[in-house]
Amino acid sequence: MVPLRPAALLCLLAAAARAAFAPTGPGGGGALFVPAVSPHDGNLMFVACDMGGVYRSADGGTSWSLLDKRQLRDAHRCPVLFHPQYAAWIYADGGGILKMSRDAGRTWTALCAQQPWGGEPLTALALDEGEPRLMFAGCSFGAYRSVDGGKTWGPCAGVTGRVAGFFVDPTTPVAHRIVVAGTSTGIFRSDDSGSRWRDSSAGLPSRAVRAFCGSGNARAGRVAMYALTPGQAVNGGYAGGCYRSADHGTTWQSAMGAGIDTAIAKADAWGADGIAQYPFLAVPHEMPDTAFVATPGTGYWPPHHGTVYRTDDGGATWRPLVLGDPRSHEAVGLEANITARGWLPVEAVWGLWNGSHGGLAVSAADPGHLVFTNDGELYQSHDGGATWAQAYTRPADPAAIPAPGQAWATTGLDVTSVWRAVFDPHAPGHVLLCETDIGLVRSEDGGASWRWSAAGSPWRNTCYDAVFDPEVPGLAWGGWSDQHDLPHWSQIEGPRGGGGVLVSRDAGVTWSLSGSGLPDAAVTALVLDRHSPKGHRSLWAASFGSGVFHSTDGGTSWKPCAAQPGYPGNRHAYGLALHSDGTLFCTVTGRREADRFPVAG
Repeated sequence: MVPLRPAALLCLLAAAARAAFAPTGPGGGGALFVPAVSPHDGNLMFVACDMGGVYRSADGGTSWSLLDKRQLRDAHRCPVLFHPQYAAWIYADGGGILKMSRDAGRTWTALCAQQPWGGEPLTALALDEGEPRLMFAGCSFGAYRSVDGGKTWGPCAGVTGRVAGFFVDPTTPVAHRIVVAGTSTGIFRSDDSGSRWRDSSAGLPSRAVRAFCGSGNARAGRVAMYALTPGQAVNGGYAGGCYRSADHGTTWQSAMGAGIDTAIAKADAWGADGIAQYPFLAVPHEMPDTAFVATPGTGYWPPHHGTVYRTDDGGATWRPLVLGDPRSHEAVGLEANITARGWLPVEAVWGLWNGSHGGLAVSAADPGHLVFTNDGELYQSHDGGATWAQAYTRPADPAAIPAPGQAWATTGLDVTSVWRAVFDPHAPGHVLLCETDIGLVRSEDGGASWRWSAAGSPWRNTCYDAVFDPEVPGLAWGGWSDQHDLPHWSQIEGPRGGGGVLVSRDAGVTWSLSGSGLPDAAVTALVLDRHSPKGHRSLWAASFGSGVFHSTDGGTSWKPCAAQPGYPGNRHAYGLALHSDGTLFCTVTGRREADRFPVAG
């Protein structure tokens, strides 16, 4: 037998790891952005999350795979761009690098040797469908053009601000395309395929364009462009929202026709905005009179709810497409149209995740295929918005009607941090996952399915750690908080949001306060001395901002340790570990003030 070289052995081990591991969890749970559907194959879809992950589905959202971060990551500001002729060619900005895939998004390589925008993330990508070598890229401070398929780039002089989108007008001659860009400082137009640019914002109430796109039918010679601007209260009325241009971007008129929310005050306490706002926009291919916009809503119930609106007459009239709460028939006489709901609205409240304030897309090949995302979910429609179904989770029992307490399994679209996997010593197959945003989930079948497990917790956002009693079945403690993502740099200025230690006597199904003496702050770690007396367990808790606390009565009472890790001015205790010889170890994060770290970790 010929011995394997080390490189070959590593490849075999990597292949074995891929075969042995599969995603597990309930699915969803974190913010999703920039959904995209291939114009060549409606089953090929992409979406990205705010934590760096990029997800790919080749079966229409039935299952998802998380791309290797070495291939593509941090791509949540700009949707992927599909080549109009070669179905396997896709462009994306990931980690501040413009990349290209030639195998339908499985692997990615850098497209150009030197990016004139440096490592600044791109916010928009576009190309000319008639001449795909003509490409445009936008970032937070301007735009760039390529005439060789993205190998080299030059600046679009005169285009300023954060680019929200481009539109290459297919109704104009290939040699002299009209190209329009919407940015945070206005609308800009080129009449010579992007060589020279001029301001073209006439008619807009605000130059701060949030979203921009267009649709043109070259055969019919018809084109329309749409721009979203901030909603404002002006002289007691509504200004802003969606604007439309039918003259190649020369002038703009309001498209806020009948049926769309133009409120300038919250309708109720659950409204996301005091003035109706529209951050997301999508238009189908070669249908210039049809557009979709998304709003988080100025109230909970229609006509002010978070939804997606559709127009088929250029904005003269609109109709809402999404109504998720199954109580809507009793409340407002309307039927909910989400035919397949996921675990998040079932276990929590639909309003926590309502609306499409994460992203919005329509298939270029199929105007009936729509996708929207929010802070925890992905939904899609195949009938133009008449009905919707989620695509991030599946019930463990497909025949069951969704209800609280049921078990769910991921489609591969898991979108939040797992801080700890904690195995129950008394029940094989029983495991807890301590997570950000969704608190805690538990499995009773070795990870095949999961149930939300934060009942009774006053802090629903994050469970950082949990520990089971080694001798008392069902007894467990957990460290909880409403401050998430510790120790990310954005969180370590100091404690904010409550937290503490909770106790469970049913193996993590329900929770209650364990005792007194702890500050109201995140508890990020717990350790238990297995040698301490049963019924009087010795526990230590890391209280972020206050140091380490000790209990000798199973968590009934807590006191700060006499000696504290860290330094004066920084008691950001984070991780704990108890050695078998009794030595206690603690990690302490830095303490940030603006961009300074005055007291070391």
